[in-house]
Amino acid sequence: MTNVFRAKARTFWFAALWGVVSLLLILSIVGILLGLLSLFGLGIWIAYRVARGWLALRDKRPMYL
Repeated sequence: MTNVFRAKARTFWFAALWGVVSLLLILSIVGILLGLLSLFGLGIWIAYRVARGWLALRDKRPMYL
């Protein structure tokens, strides 16, 4: 698997994992605030990965992990 596809796959699976963990925290009444904060952090991390990928594409560089 090339680095580009590996980076996309890692972004998807990590986002899916942390999304499920965050939703489970939200469903447990004790962890609502922590779950919402982790979803917010997950959104920032995904935006960072997308921006980094677009910048690499613009500069015609490979996407590194």
